[in-house]
Amino acid sequence: MEKPAEIDGQVPMVSPREAAYVSGLSEKTVQQAIDRQEISSTAAPEREGQGRGVSYDALLYLSMRKRLSGLITGYGARLLRDELMRELPRPESGYSLELGPLSLSAEPDVREVNQRLTELKEVRAVIVRDPEVLGGEPVVAGTRIGVYFLAELAGQGAEEQELLEDYPSLTPHTLQAALTYARVYPRRGRPRKAAWPGGTVLKRRRR
Repeated sequence: MEKPAEIDGQVPMVSPREAAYVSGLSEKTVQQAIDRQEISSTAAPEREGQGRGVSYDALLYLSMRKRLSGLITGYGARLLRDELMRELPRPESGYSLELGPLSLSAEPDVREVNQRLTELKEVRAVIVRDPEVLGGEPVVAGTRIGVYFLAELAGQGAEEQELLEDYPSLTPHTLQAALTYARVYPRRGRPRKAAWPGGTVLKRRRR
């Protein structure tokens, strides 16, 4: 099959929050699937405050379960989960899975999951935290530009080109990584006061 996107040299074990982004489900739904033992989880290095790890086959299952919602029964979903745990779909079979008399294609889900995992890999390469920079807020590497600051501006309607012009140290790639980070790891609790002189989270730098 199309090779899963690797992170840190291996097929990733992602957190439930990351699994929600990859599968297109809510984090609550992913946590419930783990609690119901619909999918298994293992201990993983704690990242962004979460220690549960979700495997690649579970990500494919969650993606397919969402896409096929209303089309397969609970029994069919269990067959799907067991088949994915037994063997991942392969390109030579057209990414098909045989569930009794039913044949399903996993190709859309394989490509979507791999794309989202690649995006997470890029985010981890671009976004950093340093306790001496903006009080440990996530920033674009090599800058003091806060991720949530950029997300607030984008939420206020700032276009990509405007942000790139106002902050020339950004590139389309790093800006997109910052916005993806903010979407995957939303700030918890009340917004923090901006850590730069005279700034607020909604104030853009004048050219």
